Amino acid sequence: MDNNKRTRQREGASSQTPRRVRREQSNNLQNALGQQTPRRPIFQADQAAPPKKPFAWRVWARRVVILALIGFFFWLIVLSHTFDVRGFEVRNSTSVSEADIQKVYSAYLKQHPYERNFFFFNDRQFAQAITATYPTVSRANINRTLFFRVVVSVSEANAALIWQVGNSNWVLGDDGRVLALSSGAEKRLGVVRDTAQLQVRAGDKVADRTFVRFVRDIYSLAPQNNITIESVEVSNATSEVVLRLPNNIIVRCDTTRGASEQIEAVKKTFETAEKTRIPITQYIDARIPGKTYYK
Repeated sequence: MDNNKRTRQREGASSQTPRRVRREQSNNLQNALGQQTPRRPIFQADQAAPPKKPFAWRVWARRVVILALIGFFFWLIVLSHTFDVRGFEVRNSTSVSEADIQKVYSAYLKQHPYERNFFFFNDRQFAQAITATYPTVSRANINRTLFFRVVVSVSEANAALIWQVGNSNWVLGDDGRVLALSSGAEKRLGVVRDTAQLQVRAGDKVADRTFVRFVRDIYSLAPQNNITIESVEVSNATSEVVLRLPNNIIVRCDTTRGASEQIEAVKKTFETAEKTRIPITQYIDARIPGKTYYK
């Protein structure tokens, strides 16, 4: 009987085993096919669905805020007077003051009104306006500093000659520009008489640096060579000048060549005329290199 009971127990136990085995086989079959039963559901967004758009009023509110900020900064920088040029400081000048520069700036703003703004201020263009207004200023350097101020450092032209036109005497700068009417205090300067009688005014350029340098050298070298120059005359072309000496003797010179060699040639011509006892009564022509002609 005991054997029968054990046999029935084993049969009962074996009767439950097939269902467990089938489940294991089913799970193994699913694993073999690559299908796994998830323990909890996973939700995924629909790939075909379009992205959600924010509310229309939010979009327009953002645009309005951006436009308002742009308009505010435009008004602050361009239209308001917050960043205007506050003033000028002039350095290295004896003839131009800060009030003079301010007058130039006021006239300058009529043509360039947007340049009252410190950030839009054109340094080079304003420097050209200064040199055009004041001929005594040969160069102007503009520097912007803190607190929206502008520093103007100028280089003034040196008085070099007196340019005589009719009864008017003008001070000529070393760059050949007319600086101003002579006050009569520039007696130490050499005089150039314009026989063409061309009308000039302050700021006009009547000669180049080469001409000015030549005439100044002529006035400087003549006394060293015992030559007295009463005046220097120029006609339509500044490439030639006429030196008037005592006894109505004239000397023709080429301003494109050196002054020292021509003065030396004039000196030797006088010495030759004295040796040969053929006096010079009218002119000496020193324009040809290595030769002089006289009468």
